[in-house]
Amino acid sequence: MSFILPLLSSPSIPSATKSEAITRILSDPGLPTTSPPATSSFWLSPLHPAFSTSPSLPPPDAEIVIIGSGITGTSIARHIVRSHRSSLSKQDKKQNPIVLLDARDVCSGATGRNGGHVNEVGWEEYGDLVTRYGREEAKKITRFRMAHVDEFMRVVAEEGLGKECGMRVVESTCLFFGEKGWERGKAAVKGFKEDFGGEVDACKTTEGTEEMQSMGVPGAYGIIKGKAGAMWPYRFVSGVLANLKRDDEGFHVCAHTPATSISVSEDGLFIVSTPRGDIRAKHVVHASNAHIGHLVPGFRGRVYPLRGQMSAQVPPKGFSHQGEKRSWSFEYDVGFDYLTQLPKSETREGGRDGGGEMMFGGGFVQAGFSGLVEMGVASDAELNENAAEHLRQGLGKAFENVGGDGFKVKSMWTGNMGFSVDMLPWVGKLPGSLTERGPGQGAEWVSVGYSGEGMVNAWLCGKALAMMILGQEESIKEWFPQRMGISDARIRESVLERCVDIGAAGRSDLNMTQV
Repeated sequence: MSFILPLLSSPSIPSATKSEAITRILSDPGLPTTSPPATSSFWLSPLHPAFSTSPSLPPPDAEIVIIGSGITGTSIARHIVRSHRSSLSKQDKKQNPIVLLDARDVCSGATGRNGGHVNEVGWEEYGDLVTRYGREEAKKITRFRMAHVDEFMRVVAEEGLGKECGMRVVESTCLFFGEKGWERGKAAVKGFKEDFGGEVDACKTTEGTEEMQSMGVPGAYGIIKGKAGAMWPYRFVSGVLANLKRDDEGFHVCAHTPATSISVSEDGLFIVSTPRGDIRAKHVVHASNAHIGHLVPGFRGRVYPLRGQMSAQVPPKGFSHQGEKRSWSFEYDVGFDYLTQLPKSETREGGRDGGGEMMFGGGFVQAGFSGLVEMGVASDAELNENAAEHLRQGLGKAFENVGGDGFKVKSMWTGNMGFSVDMLPWVGKLPGSLTERGPGQGAEWVSVGYSGEGMVNAWLCGKALAMMILGQEESIKEWFPQRMGISDARIRESVLERCVDIGAAGRSDLNMTQV
């Protein structure tokens, strides 16, 4: 909640700018951008061979339709296919299809546009989680997020995708370029380690001029180290989906097939309408994150799009390659950036030079009015020039004295994240109060709202939702945080609503309840 409130109540931001942001947040986000086309993400080239040709038509009937082919949709599909359908005959699989839809190419939304950084900085948010939810639930949420690194390593090994997607465990190094932020960070780590003990032995603080010099960041006040992961997200998702298609003849991946509307038939089946034909389904699963408000109107004001910006940059020859062992976060007094480096062994197909690119994202605060101009933006067809300028200069400012011609931008793009008003994911069965549709034979389900932290939320949220759909909710209670579920109280409290137009003095009159 604290992410949006300070901006909407800030007297330094013009009332018109705040009013425009609120209007965007409460509006229908529409479908993912196709015209004009989306900015070109480095991760998405080349397309996986299994998804580089014209997609097949969706079947007219399905057991489950999943809308969205990023990390979430892929996790849901994998857990259903691998755990539930593995014992079915080929005929049964064909007669009970699972259909995965995407409005554009497979994994072309937020997952195919992020930083490839699996980094839960638990120390940073833990204190706030304790205040809001109590110590035990705060621990459960933090453990859930931290578990993603090992979970990805396990899944990558099981699917045989280690070489393809480059998933690796790295040491996260959070660099502080502001003295106040560094002092706050040290205090947060102290409380974090007191509560988690040996679980977070990797979390350490270091400071001192000599240490900063040795790390190549002489301008930093200190560093918090920990455990993280890094990968090529598109190659992970497309690799998993290709494997599922290979192993289950009833699993259909339909790219360029947007779900434009949902209705309920007289016999209680959901009708998912697309330009390429309608699909009748028992269950509909929403994994569309930033665009959830388009098909589920009740999420407008609860989960809203926010545009982020990423770049791929070539380091100067004097920069010491660290991609196999380290990732970075840059914490400033206001704002932050994030960085991974591709392993040197990573090569790109199509004859292009590759390997060692710096995957650098951020610049949100610099985008305009502390980032408020990017809130509610549902298009990834444009760059924000203020954020672009920050990203062009950021690595050279952080890593001094590397020589050469500096860091050179190879590619830059944007992506739309789904931000939850209360900053937690929404996972579970959808009530009619949110869908504005009647009940069906099965149900509508959702997993969205990762608030910029999809790589440490989405995969296990998808697993939890799959278990709910299969009627195995008891099996997840030990590890899935209750606060990420859907309840009447949360629906009532975690929403932003305009009551009165923002006044000329910059005051915002809003209904917004802290949870």
